[in-house]
Amino acid sequence: TFHTAYLFSFTDIFLLCLITYCYYDSENNYIPINIILNEYDSIEKHPEKIQNCTSEDHFRQRILLAMFHVWTHFADIHHIQYWTVYGTLVCYVQRRGLLPHDLDIGVLILVQNTENLIPFSDAYFSSVYEIKLHPQWNVVGYTNRSYH
Repeated sequence: TFHTAYLFSFTDIFLLCLITYCYYDSENNYIPINIILNEYDSIEKHPEKIQNCTSEDHFRQRILLAMFHVWTHFADIHHIQYWTVYGTLVCYVQRRGLLPHDLDIGVLILVQNTENLIPFSDAYFSSVYEIKLHPQWNVVGYTNRSYH
């Protein structure tokens, strides 16, 4: 069982797994993101406004934004409260976008909301996907904090 003093941090790989599990069209071999997102056009146009470091940044940023929109859709349907954290939150506040080199979207949910993920526990998730367990900062003293 999980201790209530912990939060789940979902990496972009876990979000990609959710996208694949929930929205993958196996007959046509694609994920119909434009069907489930009302703001698909803004996802397509937004990366062009984000600073980039390499020529591949816009492609990756488009995928991250699409995954985040899918996560918000998934969380709304399954009544999961969430908030953005780490670089995702910092860059949104500073630049209204993503960090040019960002590889993930930082999202936290309360441990109480994990029960809403139980229906997906039977899904096959490869070992390349991960869920990181973090202590709440206000419960554990700063010298005892751990990310393991």
